Amino acid sequence: MAEDHTASVSGHKVVPDDAVFCLPVRFIRSQMIVLRQRRSDPTTPISAREVKKLHERAAHLLRERLSGPNGSSETWEVLAPTSASTVFFVDGHPVSDAVGLKGKTFAASMLGMAVPSRIVSSVATIASKLEVVPYAIMSAPQSLAALTPQREAILIDVGRDGTSVNLIRHSALMAVMWWPQGGEYFTINLARTFHCLPEHAEELKRAYVANLLSPEDVVLVKRALEKPMREWFDSLVSVLRALADDHGHTISVLLDERQTVAYHENVLPGRIFVTGGGSLLPDLVSAMHNLEAVAGIPFDRAVEIEPLGRFLGMRRPGQLLLIDMPRHPLGDLLASAIGLATGVTW
Repeated sequence: MAEDHTASVSGHKVVPDDAVFCLPVRFIRSQMIVLRQRRSDPTTPISAREVKKLHERAAHLLRERLSGPNGSSETWEVLAPTSASTVFFVDGHPVSDAVGLKGKTFAASMLGMAVPSRIVSSVATIASKLEVVPYAIMSAPQSLAALTPQREAILIDVGRDGTSVNLIRHSALMAVMWWPQGGEYFTINLARTFHCLPEHAEELKRAYVANLLSPEDVVLVKRALEKPMREWFDSLVSVLRALADDHGHTISVLLDERQTVAYHENVLPGRIFVTGGGSLLPDLVSAMHNLEAVAGIPFDRAVEIEPLGRFLGMRRPGQLLLIDMPRHPLGDLLASAIGLATGVTW
């Protein structure tokens, strides 16, 4: 179907040789590492060789940690990090390019991701049946983060099986957390309330999102969603608190004692972007506007919530954009995957 569709869009049929596979976050295991080294001569500018060596050390350490056992018999394969997964720091300050700068300390943070080997085998089987070569295997957070139009942001992806919260700092994906409450969670609750089959509850949910219900039915659906929406929001609050604490603790190794007070890595960005099919529920977005009033979640500014899809038309330099991109949260995921995949390197 995809190949046939290209004929109507471009005027001729396109048969691909390669494919980029983007995996759901529920399959992903992630870990952040931070390496900090004190430089022997702070007056000497940092060289490209010094940057490369630190990057290679970080990547090697991530491969060792992520490919090891995780309390089970599962074996893991490490995904190649993208350029948007590493941040360099000079004397505790993030920099876009460390080459030529001077400082006493030089550090790097890198977020690594791994996927079970059985999933990689499944990808290979699918690729074989499609008669394509797997060009790259990526995670959904990597693809979505590359599309986020802010250097500092939180990206919330409400998928079918669960919700992921992704922390973006200094234009890099720094942390990912996922929990099993997504679109299907709301569907199941609607099915229980109205004593119907899940597929009928899904149709009801979609009609509610599309504003196709009568005013009376809208009231009934809103009432049925109140409890699951409140539970989802409570989970979101817990995850955001944990995200602020865990990330602040991880990054604290970059800092000297005198820098700790001035450096606010445990303060979360106030710019929040939402995507995923579940984000189309108006009640979900309304609930998220209550975040600013919740105690224990430090934001760096007034909270602003926007759909990520609004920025699909904004191309970054060197980023490919798929033709005829659907105006749907799925398009958010696809828009940057191909362009980002061309830049993944060890």
